[in-house]
Amino acid sequence: MKKLNAYQMLTACGSHLLKLALSLTLIAAMNTSAYADCQMNCNQNVLVSLDNDCEATITYKTMLQDPDNPALCSPNGPSAYVVTVMAADGTPIGNKLTKQNLVDGWCGVTYLVKVKHWKSGNVCWGSIIVEDKIAPYGKAIDFEIDCYEDKPSLQYAFQNYAHIDDNCDHAVIVDGAISLLAEECDPYLVSQGYCAEFLYSYTVADKCGNTAIFEHTLRVRSVDPVIPGKVEIK
Repeated sequence: MKKLNAYQMLTACGSHLLKLALSLTLIAAMNTSAYADCQMNCNQNVLVSLDNDCEATITYKTMLQDPDNPALCSPNGPSAYVVTVMAADGTPIGNKLTKQNLVDGWCGVTYLVKVKHWKSGNVCWGSIIVEDKIAPYGKAIDFEIDCYEDKPSLQYAFQNYAHIDDNCDHAVIVDGAISLLAEECDPYLVSQGYCAEFLYSYTVADKCGNTAIFEHTLRVRSVDPVIPGKVEIK
């Protein structure tokens, strides 16, 4: 068997280590190149409607074109991207929108969105238009008064007998009317102990202009008159 001297052994070992180092460098370069070539195209002016809780979550699928194509970016999927919505002053507000962090409003307001691929570091910018399409909701409850009481105003009846809410803000009356439905000449009304019945109707709207109509009735109870000084003899 041929013996190698110390110089030959060091030369052979060094050559092997050099080849290994070159191989590792080439693999790393290929991986870096693959990640660097991550192609991200963000969508613009994506319409985002807030839900019943005035919230919405912006995901990579919301913002990216062809988001799950491994030929464009790898790895991909929910954990591969960081999505950040920006307020108008550049403040990041995360990717979950609420009425607390939508500081610029939510009635057709545009927000910039940054999408970052965590492995490659690549970034693209898109935009969303946040809107609230949900009308005010709730119920107006029928109520009664005695005939000697004044008929309540629309605003009073709305505040006290209508339980109306909105997903993002408060609903206000933009139109309304009180109409007479029946009075004493109505036999059924009289038989039930009432002398009049009125319909209260409201058109209410939220900040974004979504409207809804609510109605309820006021019944006026008949009350036997009390004559001062009259004594009932049995």
